[in-house]
Amino acid sequence: MKTRAIAVVCLLMAAIALPAQEFRSGVDLVTIPIVVTGRGGAAITGEISAADFRVFEDGVEQTVTLLDRQRLPTSVCILLDSSMSMRGWKQRLATAALEHLFRRFQPEDEVSVVSAAATVRLAVPWTPAPRIPRVDWDRWRVGGTTPLFDALQLALQVVNHAVNPRSVVLIVSDGLDNSSRISLSQLATTRRQSETLVYAVRTQELEVPVTPSGRKARSESFSASEAAQDVLDSLVGDSGGVVYDVAIPQRAEASARAFFDDLESQYVLGYVPRKTADGSYRRLKVDPVDSSWHVRHRGGYLSQPTAPH
Repeated sequence: MKTRAIAVVCLLMAAIALPAQEFRSGVDLVTIPIVVTGRGGAAITGEISAADFRVFEDGVEQTVTLLDRQRLPTSVCILLDSSMSMRGWKQRLATAALEHLFRRFQPEDEVSVVSAAATVRLAVPWTPAPRIPRVDWDRWRVGGTTPLFDALQLALQVVNHAVNPRSVVLIVSDGLDNSSRISLSQLATTRRQSETLVYAVRTQELEVPVTPSGRKARSESFSASEAAQDVLDSLVGDSGGVVYDVAIPQRAEASARAFFDDLESQYVLGYVPRKTADGSYRRLKVDPVDSSWHVRHRGGYLSQPTAPH
């Protein structure tokens, strides 16, 4: 609660520092989580200020008024692929990743779970992380087709009701979609949805050995139809998240660790847009002053005023 209060004070101070003609309302503040890496891909964790970055909205430079780094309480909606293509080895990898994930949640975090199979459903509504019941992931049943786009649409609707200031969707899937009814462009319809970070753990089939006859041994996992397409990279897109590829159990643990490390290494840039909210989608670009740095951030947002919680 103390760190949250400090964050609020920082936002207010930033708003007060703006020229009178630019300050309109706290709900206009746009925040951009960024991950900054140097040569070799190592995260930059030293002294960084707002002056180290230039922010552009639809090509127009903005005045950065806030740069903060702290571990924000997070609402994580886990989109769990429960379709037939996850049976066998992929399910075991997903189970290992989930078990490691649930060990890393903080008391102030909240979690929900959307299940994607023939039917997309909210399996676990928003629940404080310490109150999540022990889940026997080895027993979750798989079956049916894979409507990942439809499942992400539901997950983003669930995000609208999240309590914490930072919202994340984490997809655990092999990435195959063969039955969605909606398209990628139909997913985000609110500002909070457009600002949600999307990450993914992609479970991959273990390399199938070749038998002495020259034929590949039969995989125990369900063979997806030729119509199925791997859409995971498209679903994560330019949201600011990352896809972690997992083919062995050790990588499952590493992906969970990398997910939380990524959240904890984020800085947050903030600015009040020069244009008033008009419901349009606005592209974002963050350029570091130091050309040796690389900045990962989401590609844009819907310019609707954020509804107060």
